Formats: sequence, structure tokens, C-alpha cells
Amino acid sequence: MKILVITEPGVDGAFRHVEDLIDHLLSENHTVHFAYSDVRGSDRLVGLIARVQAAGGETLNLRVDNHPQLADLRALYALLRFYKKLRPDIIHAHSAKAGALARLLAWLGIRAPVFYSPHAYYGMGRRSRGSAAFFNLLERIFSRRSITINCSGDEAEFATKVLHIPESRRCVVLNGVSTDHFAPVDLEKKKALREALGIPPDALVLGTLGRFSFQKDPFTLHRAFLACSERIPSLHLVHVGRGDLRDDVFRFAHESGYADRVTWIDYLRDPVNFYQAADGFILSSRYEGLSLAVLEALSADLPLILSDAPGNRDFAALGLSHFWSARPESPEAFSSAIMAWSAERRRPRPSNHRPIALTSFSSRAQFSAIETAYRRALPATHPALHAPVPDASKVLVNNQ
Repeated sequence: MKILVITEPGVDGAFRHVEDLIDHLLSENHTVHFAYSDVRGSDRLVGLIARVQAAGGETLNLRVDNHPQLADLRALYALLRFYKKLRPDIIHAHSAKAGALARLLAWLGIRAPVFYSPHAYYGMGRRSRGSAAFFNLLERIFSRRSITINCSGDEAEFATKVLHIPESRRCVVLNGVSTDHFAPVDLEKKKALREALGIPPDALVLGTLGRFSFQKDPFTLHRAFLACSERIPSLHLVHVGRGDLRDDVFRFAHESGYADRVTWIDYLRDPVNFYQAADGFILSSRYEGLSLAVLEALSADLPLILSDAPGNRDFAALGLSHFWSARPESPEAFSSAIMAWSAERRRPRPSNHRPIALTSFSSRAQFSAIETAYRRALPATHPALHAPVPDASKVLVNNQ
């Protein structure tokens, strides 16, 4: 198959999914073309562009960010020309901006099936009613010209009950990660990793990975950490991420006197050592799709403290042995969860997190399911339909 992948973010979780998907498609000998934006870029984006080009694919820089802007019209025109030149069999767009551009192409009459992965809908967060209603309406209209791939039960429920996307226009493919790569390490390796990160050797380390943004709600996390740091002298936070709210959170930490108990990391090309150095993982998001960071932490066998928010509730249903849930936007609830996690460490017991990750969240099964969805969308006369279809037992597509 010839597949055009479109994304706006070139960093963070949604991009890591795009990167892994493209690498998988290339390994399966598909022809992949890539439209991207370098406005929110990274060294990993540069490397991915090079791999696509080396495999014979063509690339297009859309030069847009995640906010509506006049430059989107230029990007749409460039994308239409790109499509007409390449004539791909499948188009797969990721996140809101790329999804809007790709589905506008469908309204302009292109013939290729368009897939869209939201990686969490804007309206899943508690924003103002007006803006949420506007973006929900756009999602509902655009969905008529695409096949939506929802990555979690919560996201699929939102698509059904709020956006009213019909069953025929969507499927569910659970997110997955490389469980071979994101694996736990022994104590000696953990100590070495902490030393490399400048973390005190005797610290109780809580880690979080995510943008300093409205969605991730870093202030709730930091207010909870401040409250707990006074009761747990060894508590240390490693916060990986960047974004619009970073300077405000950084200022809050310094003014509150706990900044020296936080290791601040803007960006990690590969976050595996971050997980392996931590004792637990925390995420205070207002909403998620199905967080890759949480899946990576799960695969590394870390205890989880998560907001009881859309996208995170899927984890609450897994029967995890070391899992704490806290009310969104509540520092008090997160403080209680952190204290419970800390107390639990004094009574060690077996963890089932990695076995569950191995069984349910393999990236290989995820990408095989996406390939199957592509093939089902092609015309019956298309030669790609004669390619081998993955074993149904390994496919995580659920038509809702």
C-alpha cells in the first residue's frame, strides 16, 4: 500500500505514536509518504523524515502549529498538491490540526480513504462550553468523511455519546508500546541511572512526563507535591516536558521553596531511562486519549497515580495491583494518593503491571490492527487486499 501519514506535532506522545507507526509500516514494505510540521519539532522528527526519504517516500513540511491560523489555508493547498502528485491508497492523519486538513481534502473530492486518530478530543477537557461545543461540532461534521480510530474506551464513548459518530465511521484500536524497550531494571542499574540524572541516591522518586499545558494540568500535580514534600523528606519529583505553563510552574516551585527537590527535564529523545530511574509515575491530566506515557510506565512495572479523567479511566478497569486514582483538578486528592503510594512501599507485594502491559498493550498488535483497518477500507478491486491479513486473534480492532 501507498500510505500518506500526516501529523502536526513533531514531539511528545502523539508524535511518538506516529513515529512508531511509520517505522512499522516501512518494515512491512509499505510505501510511506509523510506530511509534517517542524513548528513543534524535535530531533526525532528530523530522524523520521530522513528514514522516510531513505525508503523512497516523499515528505512535505506544512509549517503550521496547533492553533487555527491563516497559514492553514496555505498548508491545505500544499497538501492537496502533494496528494495529487502521490495518489496514495490511504491517508492517516493524527491529532486535531492534521485531522482537519486531511478531512478537508476529503470534502474537496479526493478518493483515498481518510483515517483520523484524535489522540484525545479537545472537547473531552472541561473548557468553556462555547469552545468545546464549536470543536465538537467540527469533529461531528468532519467525521462524515473519515474513519476515526479511537485509542481507548473513554475516547470511543465520547465519540459515540457526544459527537454521535456512527459505528460505520469508526473503530477502536488500543494504543500500544514497545514492551521490549520499556522494561524494568534491577536496583544497581536504577542507582546508576539516578546518578546520571543528578537525583539523590536515597530519594523516593515520583516521575511525570507531559507538556506544561491545560490538558496535563501541572499545577494540580505541583501543589500536591508541595503538600507531600513536607511530610515525606525523601520525596523527589522528576518532571519531563515543556510548554506554555512551564515558566509559571517553575516560578511557583521557586517561590514555594521546593524547586531543589525537582529534576526539570525539557525533553528526552528516548524516555526509557526516566521510567527506569523512577519509583512511581503520576499524571494529573484533565483528559487523555490513552496516554503512551502511562503505557510506557506500566510496561516498566511502575506504580501509577492517575487522575480519574477520560482516557485514564481505562486503566482503573484493568485490576492493576499498584494503582491510585485522584479527582481531577484536586491537589488534595492527589496528595492523598501520593501519601497512600508512599505508605504502600513499606509493605512490598508483587506487581501485575508489566504482565498486563505484555498481554494487552503490545505495539505489534496495535499496528497489525491498523493495517487490517486500512485493508478493509480499500476498494474490493485493490491489489493490496490480496496481501496477508494478520491473525484475527492478534487484532485489537473493535467496531463499537
